[in-house]
Amino acid sequence: MTLPMETVPPTSELTSTVPAAPVPQGRRGWILAALGGLLLGLSFPGLIAPGTPAAIAPGLVAWVALVPLLAVLGGESGWRADLKAGLAFGVAFQAVLNHWLLAMHPLTWLGIPYDLSLFVVGVCLVGVAAIIGFGSAVFGVLYGHLVRRWRAGGLPTGGIPLLAACAWMVFEWLQAQGDLAYPWGPLALTQVETPQVLQAISLVGPYPLGGLIAFAAAAIVERWRSNHAVVKVVPWLFLAWIGIGHLSRPAETTEGAVTAAVIQGNFPSDQKWDPARLDKMVDRYVALSRSAGTRVVVWPESALPILWNAPDRPDTRAVLARVRDQFPAGGERRLVTGAFFARSDSEGQSPALMNAATVLGGAPGPWIWEAKRHLVPFGEFLPFRGILPDVLSKLNILSRDLARGEGPVPLDLGDAGGKIGTGICFDSIFPAALGADAAAGANVLAIVTNDAWYKDTNAPHQHFAHAILRAVETRRWVLRAANTGVSGIIGPDGRVHARTATFKEAVATASFVPMTAVTPYSAHGDWSIGLAGVFLVLAWFAAYGRAPASGPLAEPRG
Repeated sequence: MTLPMETVPPTSELTSTVPAAPVPQGRRGWILAALGGLLLGLSFPGLIAPGTPAAIAPGLVAWVALVPLLAVLGGESGWRADLKAGLAFGVAFQAVLNHWLLAMHPLTWLGIPYDLSLFVVGVCLVGVAAIIGFGSAVFGVLYGHLVRRWRAGGLPTGGIPLLAACAWMVFEWLQAQGDLAYPWGPLALTQVETPQVLQAISLVGPYPLGGLIAFAAAAIVERWRSNHAVVKVVPWLFLAWIGIGHLSRPAETTEGAVTAAVIQGNFPSDQKWDPARLDKMVDRYVALSRSAGTRVVVWPESALPILWNAPDRPDTRAVLARVRDQFPAGGERRLVTGAFFARSDSEGQSPALMNAATVLGGAPGPWIWEAKRHLVPFGEFLPFRGILPDVLSKLNILSRDLARGEGPVPLDLGDAGGKIGTGICFDSIFPAALGADAAAGANVLAIVTNDAWYKDTNAPHQHFAHAILRAVETRRWVLRAANTGVSGIIGPDGRVHARTATFKEAVATASFVPMTAVTPYSAHGDWSIGLAGVFLVLAWFAAYGRAPASGPLAEPRG
């Protein structure tokens, strides 16, 4: 029998005869998603000693860790199954990623009894995993619904990986917005042991790299679910990403190099805030700085627990005299240190306390500092203080909220490096914060932090890894001083030139070159997120325009 030619579909419309693979349903679905979350959590730095060849392995796992979640989402069971899968994935991922919360026990230094402390940190871990994991549940519902509509409308399944990439980019970006933002686990962070993969983020930021990883996972899923060959595109996209990044690398130079040292004082939390140990702290930081013999020295966050711009206080006056003896105004050496400052906003009000960084040893003049812009919720400020009962104010570690810094304020190193932008602890996990300093004229960056809370967990290494991303995004040298480590000096290409071990007194030294060129990402920010958002909106309307309102391909009822 011969068919009329008009009834024969063109070759481009022919689809595979291989039947679609069954999507895991019910309990199997959310258990599979949870296993994916555990796998993703284990792919972040710190599991294997950083800087060693074996440390590359967890980052490779990240390229397939999203496969279980994306394989479950968008199935015929509807939005409730997507909600459960997204929540299971998110809770498992965040529980592994934030396991260091348990290491904060005991909190006796905060006046919390030992037994109660274990309960508090346990509740904190469960709460953080559940609250942030709920964001993954929302992602699961929205992405799963869009995928179902996309398939029901007969749209090319080869486009689904692009949906996954754009949706994941927007999802990660949203985690960095608002007072409760917590962007601790972007997918780009899993790739810090392979600097070649990071280079293109100086052009577009870290989120498109996460999108590329999500695209690869979704392409694997489509090969399994519909036998689509879109997975063959992944190696070419990866090579294009590597090639573009390679072309963006700055030329290596030593012209104008300045010697620098980051000082690791190593004071545990139960000692750091003890006024009786202040003299010992000053002795140690001064001695380590003297032994470094470099032009620029960086001390950690709140290295000395005094109010630096209160010279009438006896403790401040005595400490400043000793520090300025080592870093005199107009001298050759510069000290960049974390410090507390008080700012008087208006008469009759108590001064606002600020967690900041400042420079000593430069030209005489008004004291300038750059204050922390991203305060830690329940650590440095109590969210929604105005509407919460007074009893909940005890949840805040500090007795009152710190004041937030306003905008980038690069500090002056003079002929010892030009301008330096500073990020204090939590600031360093936000790409926009240090990018703003670079765009405002900072020639080098300093990150000062106190990571003693993390103890011997993966967290100090993960926090250090964020500094590697910031170095590549801005193409600036990063000088990172942590109270108990990890401290180090990172080049503009993400290579670590010096790194300390944790919980040891240490000095890390290297020479840095002040940089002047502003990267496209520092100058223009997350424009790629806007493109991803526009694509998702257009895809949503396209899917709704094609999907039938009823029938076997319609959205299943929950």
